[in-house]
Amino acid sequence: MTLPDIFKEPHLIKLDQYDLIEIEGKDAREFLNNQFTNDLKTLADNISSLGSWCSIKGRVLYTFRIWCVNKTFQLILPTVQTKTFLKKLQMYVLRADVRIRESSEKFIYGLYGKKSDRLFSDFPDNDKSIAKVEDNLVINIPAPIPRFLIISGNNNLEIDTLSIESSKENNHWNLLDIMAGVPEILPDTADMFLPQMLNLEQLGGLSFQKGCYPGQEIVARVKYRGELKKQLYKATVSANSPIKPGSPLITSEDDSEAETVIGQVVNAVQLEENQWMLLAVINISVVTHSNISNIRLQQEKKAILRIFSE
Repeated sequence: MTLPDIFKEPHLIKLDQYDLIEIEGKDAREFLNNQFTNDLKTLADNISSLGSWCSIKGRVLYTFRIWCVNKTFQLILPTVQTKTFLKKLQMYVLRADVRIRESSEKFIYGLYGKKSDRLFSDFPDNDKSIAKVEDNLVINIPAPIPRFLIISGNNNLEIDTLSIESSKENNHWNLLDIMAGVPEILPDTADMFLPQMLNLEQLGGLSFQKGCYPGQEIVARVKYRGELKKQLYKATVSANSPIKPGSPLITSEDDSEAETVIGQVVNAVQLEENQWMLLAVINISVVTHSNISNIRLQQEKKAILRIFSE
């Protein structure tokens, strides 16, 4: 896919759609490792990781990016998930030495675009690596172009000659997530997908070498019995109406009017008028053994998905 022109130059945006959560205390690492799907016992201080938190059914309730700085874990997740995430996580603390808070004094920025990695000589140069740049924490985020997550105490950050731009719904950042195959669970898709359906194992957000966590037995059983029937795919589609997370995907056999739901949209971003790019969890058998030109949006039945072969 050709990169949109917006990515040809560096851009700095404020990511107001995310919140920063801090978890500290002498039991914090073990506590979080017993809840989340990624292995936090082996997470180095200079590396970030995708992670997820599952229900007892093994379905993902939340996705996030997490790292540890000075023995304090920090993670970002969508603001629409923050209230329920904090309430649920606090319920499991019990007598553990763990303190959880939303950080209101830190601000989250995204820096992306060609040559953005040249703005500072000490920017982290490896995927998921972290560096302290002046008073800011900078995290290299995988994407088709250089991209960095910046955690700063400055509410009006400037980098080199860049000041904060307005970005309509910050969709450029979300588009880069989709292009990188990074799913984001929102309320409409919570408790729908196993973590391996979201490719979290390949993305480093799911470990089968760690101990138990909610839903672990179900997640492991599907893994070792080879029973995974759905996985994440990247696609584009022409559609006249907004595509929301959780939107059903359908197909039909031959010319039959009977329709079968074979997947759901995870995330979608509008590229231009009527053009969308999305991540969707779809039945593997439909994509690999059937006519993939017949996978459509249920909300707009003439909207046929074009699935990426990669």
